[in-house]
Amino acid sequence: DERLCLFAIPLGVNVMFTYGLLPFVIGFPVMFLAMAWAARDIQSPTRRTGITLAVLGVVLFFSHVLPFFLFGVAYILFFPWLRPSRWVRAAAPVLPSVLLSAWWFFGSDAGKAAEHGHASGGIFKSPPLSESFSQILSWSTNVFSDQSDEKWLLLLVIAAIVAIGLSQGEADRSSPLSRKYFFVVLVCIAGFVGLSDHLGDVWLLAQRFPVPGLLCAIPLIRFPRGVVRGSIALVAVGAVCIGSVVNTCKHFIEFELEDVGDFDGAIATMAPGKKVCGLIYDR
Repeated sequence: DERLCLFAIPLGVNVMFTYGLLPFVIGFPVMFLAMAWAARDIQSPTRRTGITLAVLGVVLFFSHVLPFFLFGVAYILFFPWLRPSRWVRAAAPVLPSVLLSAWWFFGSDAGKAAEHGHASGGIFKSPPLSESFSQILSWSTNVFSDQSDEKWLLLLVIAAIVAIGLSQGEADRSSPLSRKYFFVVLVCIAGFVGLSDHLGDVWLLAQRFPVPGLLCAIPLIRFPRGVVRGSIALVAVGAVCIGSVVNTCKHFIEFELEDVGDFDGAIATMAPGKKVCGLIYDR
């Protein structure tokens, strides 16, 4: 149901966004587009779906490697493994992005560093489960110093439960291909609890998985049909969207007015072409 997209709005301003990891965050809309076109191309392959999927795969690769990795997981799940006659056609659209991945992994400095980190086994040096559980919010939605973001996250969860509850007893309209999609969410969970905090030059490796895990779980929510039940769920998630956006704008405005200081004066003082050191004492 297209209304499920509303659940992503309160999650848009997350920890990775405020850290400034914008290529990582920008990769998620492209990732969902690529997953959707992959499903279309595998179910009903045409020249248009194949070319679109190939372009999206390349764009996603150049956005960020982790959303591209999750797209790869989904594509492996969607692939028609039980129909060998369709293997060549199904694999053709992702061939350009696969070749780019091989070039990055074996030819670039970042790829070689990641290969070395994987070979040394450091990628699997994960913290204790108790520590991972205690830091889920710290690496996903805990953006502001007060408790307002936790409040809106709780209301978002309640809105999701309302939507799921009101849709009970209705016929499931999802395609059989959707049965495989949930594994992407499991991969995000495994990445967060099972990986270390770095892979070569990639910093905050395990810590990047909670945000895509939450976003990827949204399509698994069911939205109720019918005017009354659908309207109740829509009003619930819509109110959370509006409230969370107002809350985010309020905090960013307060930060600019009260915390930043003479930022324009600082920029004017910096000599062009010189390096500047930023000292971040508190979030």
